[in-house]
Amino acid sequence: MTGARSDVAAIASRLMAAHDNATMLAPISAGDPEFDVSLGYDVLREIEARRVASGWQPVGRKIGFTNRTIWPRYGVYLPMWAHVWTHTVQYAPEHRATLSLAAFVQPRIEPEVVFGLKGRVPENGDAAAVLASTEWIAPGFEIVQSHFPDWKFAAADCTAAFGLHAALVVGAPIPVTERNRAFLADTLPRFTLTLRRSGELIDEGVGATAALTVGLLRWLKLGFTYTYTQRFDSGTSGTTTTTQGSFNSNAGYSENRARISLDMNF
Repeated sequence: MTGARSDVAAIASRLMAAHDNATMLAPISAGDPEFDVSLGYDVLREIEARRVASGWQPVGRKIGFTNRTIWPRYGVYLPMWAHVWTHTVQYAPEHRATLSLAAFVQPRIEPEVVFGLKGRVPENGDAAAVLASTEWIAPGFEIVQSHFPDWKFAAADCTAAFGLHAALVVGAPIPVTERNRAFLADTLPRFTLTLRRSGELIDEGVGATAALTVGLLRWLKLGFTYTYTQRFDSGTSGTTTTTQGSFNSNAGYSENRARISLDMNF
């Protein structure tokens, strides 16, 4: 391979082919030590430009690796972001959704909190100030996937590979109002979450990383190191994992479908 800096278009083509054909490939970084996170975002920008040209419509952004407890597991030590799309988002206002997993590679499921924005995220301010730009929050599940065998990759690889995003299910929104804004700012770090499969307890946690996303929304606004500049304002949804890691979403689903129920109560 020639230097990754001159190979952005070729890498984008390889990743898009892996996505479209549900196949795997070796991590880009394994074949080129020059491939870093900055170049990963260059590849992601190329992929997203091609998607928009082919009719895909972005509807928000995901923020990955907000849960610091999983960083050592993957060897990734910073958050990342990527767009989510009309092609990849499913809404579940009645708290139920069914997704086919057939098109995904090594899919895993992650509980999420989804933020729907109504205005510009302030560059400064506390959680309450950021929530003033938030129209609603909602429970969600993201299906993430890895086109790299056994989920082994560097930060640059997973950044370029769509931010690992495959699908997002968004549950019933909870309006953020002047009346409940302070309560939500106080509650997000402490609310509890339980993940079950067919009634069996899989994991439990608290919403500390959901609260972290309030800060990460500001991080996106400021254009943190390695991100490319883009407005982050009205109509954008940011998502975050709450406290759990990701779980094999094929497990227990012989028909290769995930049936999801989700709710959020404070």
